[in-house]
Amino acid sequence: MKSENQTIATEVSQRRYLQDWTGTIRSELQDVLQDPLRRFADRVDTFIDRFPEAVGAIAQARITDTVPYSVHDLPPHLYEHSGGTPFVPSTDAELDVFLDSFWSGNLQLHARTMGVHAHATFPEHREHLTLTLRDRREAGNDVIDPEDWAEYQQSYADQLGRGFFNLGHNAAVMNIPRILGLAAARQTPDFASGRQRTYRLASMDSPHSPGLYLRVPSSGYGPAHSDRLLRAGGLLYDLMHRDKRLRDDLWETYRENPGVVEVHTERAVMNRLLYSPAESLIVTSQEGVGSILGSVALAMPEKIPGHDDAAETFAKVIASRIPDKYARLFPLGVAGAASTFGMFFPDALEEGGGQSFAISADTLHSLAEIRARATGIMYERWLDYLAQVAAVEPGEPWPVPPTRTGLSCPAAGAYVRPNRREDGAIFRLSQTLLKAYNAIPYDPSAERLSSPWLPSTLFEAYQ
Repeated sequence: MKSENQTIATEVSQRRYLQDWTGTIRSELQDVLQDPLRRFADRVDTFIDRFPEAVGAIAQARITDTVPYSVHDLPPHLYEHSGGTPFVPSTDAELDVFLDSFWSGNLQLHARTMGVHAHATFPEHREHLTLTLRDRREAGNDVIDPEDWAEYQQSYADQLGRGFFNLGHNAAVMNIPRILGLAAARQTPDFASGRQRTYRLASMDSPHSPGLYLRVPSSGYGPAHSDRLLRAGGLLYDLMHRDKRLRDDLWETYRENPGVVEVHTERAVMNRLLYSPAESLIVTSQEGVGSILGSVALAMPEKIPGHDDAAETFAKVIASRIPDKYARLFPLGVAGAASTFGMFFPDALEEGGGQSFAISADTLHSLAEIRARATGIMYERWLDYLAQVAAVEPGEPWPVPPTRTGLSCPAAGAYVRPNRREDGAIFRLSQTLLKAYNAIPYDPSAERLSSPWLPSTLFEAYQ
């Protein structure tokens, strides 16, 4: 009994240590991100105020596609070699033959089309796709809806016609079960009960943006709302990558805090061969925009009773600081992942005091469950990492640490400094997203511009 009590006491002590430690790291990450992102939001606001019509026209030009959730984990060209009839092979032997035939022509099919051909270039995606098809068969979900498949094929044809293909990569990502937050969320019945039929996908095929795409579930407020939201997010994505002052700001804060960036931000840890640590902060910031989009999608999956106008409802969501509150309540990696997979809380918002929304009690309860599970997983990973570090011999490399150390977004909440308390970066970027959204006069019949990103002349005015 004494040994068991000692073990429990040790675990409690370690958790308290990690809680204090992660709080310190979150504060340090705030110092890295908050001011650069707030200043960026100020610049974009000024830009939109000066050129609202031009900004709106450019943002509206970004193309969107519709993707049904029932087939989004399948490459859209998976059945090209079988006469185009979608089916799930009934045995593992038939599945191997089927995929052999698919893989042999996969690269040739898109050899002349720009884009990201993940199913052709990453062998491990075959394993994930094999598991997906096998799981469909074993779950009795082996009948593919022909209407959903036809809609998917239409988006596929549209992408090929535009000369930029990324649906194959999108399907590949859906096949990789690596999102911690989603794993925690899926265990919460209330969270998983809401599910949209399709989502809207906006391709980030600008030469100035490393992002592949943004996506939000098709909202009950209609495609106009979903598309304006995506286009506004795409504008911020593009500007983040091209804004020299943001890059300089982040470089300066990185130089002041190199350790916390290199060890405790996921992009710096997981993509150290692709980006410098300072460059990784740009990608981290862009993913923050994606999380805000996910939070808005979670807030407005269906029409809220008494709130029929999408723009007015969106403005009330931002004024109520819902994305900022979600960013503090969700563990890292959940809001964007949930939006990606079309999951949401039914009746998430209710009328609050004054002219604001409040997060419902049921939603807060479900969020607490998700957070507890995700936090427990992260503590286990960090305790394992600390044990590995203790065993490192002199001269040996240290193990790669787990990330998401702060357990909540460091750009969320008020930014508290000596004698000052200011709006945090998530709220400021949410306001800027709303301003960009309102600058986009959605008109599906309008003539498309030739370029979905900011032309050099307009960007010079921004700089």
